[in-house]
Amino acid sequence: MAIAIIAGAGAPRDGPRGAVAGEPPGDDAPTFVPPPRTLPPRLIPAGAAPAEGLSPRLDRLHRIDLIGRAGGRAVTDAIIPQLPADLRAAVASRELRITGDTVQVYVEAEAGVATITPALSARGFVLERTSEDDQIAQGALPIRNLAAAAALDGVRLVRPPHYAGLEVGSAMTAGDAILNANDLRATFGTNGAGVKVGVISDGLEGLATAQTSGDLPVTLDYTTCDMVASGEPDTPTDPDAGAEGTALLEIVHDVAPGAELWFGYFGINSPSAGTALDFQAAVDCLADHVDVLIDDLSFFNAGPYDGTSSISQNASTELNDASNPLRAYTRSGGNRAHQHYQETFEDSGFVLTDSITDWNIHEFQSTATTTDGGQGLPCEQGSPVFCADTIFLAPDGGFTIFLQWDDGWGTSGNNYDLFLFEELSQAWVTSEFIQDGNDFPFEQVSWFNFTGTTQILDIFIASREGAAAPRTFDVFMPCVGCLSIAGNVHNFNTISSSVPNNADAPGGVLSIGAINATDSGNDDIAFYSSRGPTNDGRLKPELIGIDGVAVSGAGGFGTAFFGTSASAPHAGAIAALILACNPALRSGEPGDNPAADRAALRNALQTTAFDLGSAGADNTYGFGRIDADAAAAAAGCVSATDTDGDGVPNDTDNCPLDDNPDQANFDASAIGNGPGIPGDDTTVPNADALGDACDLDDDNDGLPDDSDPDPRGDITIDDDNDGNPMAGCFGGTDPSDDGASWDTNCDGRRDGAPADCGSNTADTDGDGLIDAWETCKWGTDPLSTDTDEDGLGDCTEVMDVNGNNIANANDGSFILQAVFHIIGRDGAFDVNGNGLITVADAVFVLRAFFDVSPCI
Repeated sequence: MAIAIIAGAGAPRDGPRGAVAGEPPGDDAPTFVPPPRTLPPRLIPAGAAPAEGLSPRLDRLHRIDLIGRAGGRAVTDAIIPQLPADLRAAVASRELRITGDTVQVYVEAEAGVATITPALSARGFVLERTSEDDQIAQGALPIRNLAAAAALDGVRLVRPPHYAGLEVGSAMTAGDAILNANDLRATFGTNGAGVKVGVISDGLEGLATAQTSGDLPVTLDYTTCDMVASGEPDTPTDPDAGAEGTALLEIVHDVAPGAELWFGYFGINSPSAGTALDFQAAVDCLADHVDVLIDDLSFFNAGPYDGTSSISQNASTELNDASNPLRAYTRSGGNRAHQHYQETFEDSGFVLTDSITDWNIHEFQSTATTTDGGQGLPCEQGSPVFCADTIFLAPDGGFTIFLQWDDGWGTSGNNYDLFLFEELSQAWVTSEFIQDGNDFPFEQVSWFNFTGTTQILDIFIASREGAAAPRTFDVFMPCVGCLSIAGNVHNFNTISSSVPNNADAPGGVLSIGAINATDSGNDDIAFYSSRGPTNDGRLKPELIGIDGVAVSGAGGFGTAFFGTSASAPHAGAIAALILACNPALRSGEPGDNPAADRAALRNALQTTAFDLGSAGADNTYGFGRIDADAAAAAAGCVSATDTDGDGVPNDTDNCPLDDNPDQANFDASAIGNGPGIPGDDTTVPNADALGDACDLDDDNDGLPDDSDPDPRGDITIDDDNDGNPMAGCFGGTDPSDDGASWDTNCDGRRDGAPADCGSNTADTDGDGLIDAWETCKWGTDPLSTDTDEDGLGDCTEVMDVNGNNIANANDGSFILQAVFHIIGRDGAFDVNGNGLITVADAVFVLRAFFDVSPCI
């Protein structure tokens, strides 16, 4: 038989100085110097085998209730402070939720939920939610009936639900500029308008404050996808609901201020909600309504860490459902790089025993992927072999240890157990779940430090009777109040494959890692950001965002937001901007192809990311740090650069280099002024496309504004009504338009000179063209024949191409542009390229292409 652990005195060792692990970076915690350490006794407390079909934790709760009832003191939420330390810790960590004399549970059915719910109801079970796929009924069960429910025909197991963990780690996020989202908005002229973005987190405490400060919009939908509304009084804005959801939405609003915001509430802090099934219901609801979905939740032991858990599969299913409008799902990649252990069982040669059962203890050691912080517990005094991992826990701190190994899910016959030993009080906690071939390959224990002294806790993994085949372990230990050991929550840490359930989702769901906004160069991964690969070898995270950014602090959240929870909404908001600037990728567009749209958006984000770390995609940085501007271009967005910063994109700005958000244009043109800008070709036939801010001749009378006594005067082509339009070649400077410099053929000589039209200024029909220009070939003489007696001369009907009831030189320009595709410098009428549009342009094109002289 292997050597038993024996007691002995350990030499004191200095603990490392560092921040409290599991928290955002901050001031260093005080140096913790462990006292002389005593190895655990070889005897551990014997525990009765749990009732058949009842998880060990619930079995322990039930037994305590039975004892209490015998003395008139049943277990209720009022006596939680008197429960044993491990159960108090489970309640404090919200892994066990007791309301009155009931506890929230999952009841697993052997053959369909409907077959067991009537009998459960007869035992006081209040049904909350079901999943036929997982054969689970979720609800509240009286503690006194736990064993009776587990004994029912058709019940496989009664256990606590899986609960989510947050990835936490008048303000504008620094990530907006670092990820080039501000450039995207300017380059492509979009703010996310027309796109719906949904967020799932804890709650919306401080919502009204954030709306008042302008950090969130007044309109925000948080009722449609409230998954705890039925029969529950709590809402996401209630006290204690949590404010991380508010902070996530603030980041989205900073980056995509025009997007419509939605929130999915599943009651993570509610006494009777917050389970994995509630979370999945929130995902399902938002996926039916929004274009982009963002969450920052992680789960442990909800399934293997290979993307096959029901939570991860549900995320993939909803993203890829062709009937959903959802085009992108970004989520926190996890903050677990310093809270993880992954190694294969190695027999230490030592055992634990309770005099009835022996457990062969796993040996902890450093490897190529696992580090040793120097505070592990040796198996015996002076031994180089370590039997336990170590945690230093500050007062009022707590954690849960989640152990899992690579057996078939629900079919494990390898019986490993998890033990926790508190050195100062010599207290033991054990999970003691039995795996006999039809069970889940996981164990978990919780601990909370209710003392005023830092505690030293040792974690053992052991094979019952040494019978379990060697398996690879995954251990996660999310902790609040753990003192840093070499930068980690615990002593033996494995950074690789530290991706929890949900973050490991397949099918195009994007997990986002984090770089601190304050990092010089923004190119070093945050130490806590989870690393891949998943346990089936897939890349995670796919992309890197920014954390350590400013938020308003509404709801008491704090003004600095660390963790991949902050990086995920940056990525989602950028996806929203891209969907806004290229609506063809959204649901309902012509030729809609959801799978292709999702792939195009995802590929644009990944292929344009700024590569970091080793060349190419890797399991630290994924494809790299998001480059929003480049991603939008790759996704097919059309540039709408706003050079002058007046909020009007260059392609519709009538003065792209001058700040003129009013787009005023005294002599506006219908064709040259851009889409959506009113024009007036009827009353301003010689208009131009230049806005007043950059137009040197606002009234287009040929006289520059700085020398025009009336720069906003009459802009008809015959200012003084003498029948003679302003000079077509702009050779004169006479604002009275008396024809002193009229040069209709643009030969540089005034009219009346040889080869010119002469000096006739009569304009019989008052159309702005002198009679010398007008014959029945193409004129508008009102005395001409009116064959169809419609009041318009025949020549007018032939020549009035633009339909303004005036046949003039502009009609010639219309004809030539339409038939011969003659385009001037401004894309329409400015044929002679002088920056202005006048009758001279028509004269030029008519003479050039028809060899027609305006002189008769």
